Formats: sequence, C-alpha cells, structure tokens
Amino acid sequence: MLTKIGERLPITLFLNLIQMIIIVALAIPIGVASATRQYSIFDKVTTVFVFIGFATPTSGWLFSS
Repeated sequence: MLTKIGERLPITLFLNLIQMIIIVALAIPIGVASATRQYSIFDKVTTVFVFIGFATPTSGWLFSS
C-alpha cells in the first residue's frame, strides 16, 4: 500500500502545484480589477461568483457518480 502512495504522490503534488499557480494567476488580476472598479457590475458579478465558490462543498459528493 505504501508503494502505491509513493508512486502517486509526486504526480499529486505536481497537479496541486499547477492548480495553485493557475488559481493565483487568475485571482490576483481579477481581485485588482474588482477593487479598482468598486461597485461596478464587474465587482458585483465577481463578488457573487466568489460567494458561490465559498459556499460550494468540496468534499466530492456533488460530483461523484
């Protein structure tokens, strides 16, 4: 069992790293644009999108088959 974990751990860590890079690369420009256009439709849409993202469960039950 530990050998399977050892085999799969590097690719899992790599995928997590790529995911974090993509999230940061998208979040910072969107956050800056939203902050500089306070109370605009862009700000309101991104705020709603973020609230929905925070409220969505991440346990996997939503997308499991």
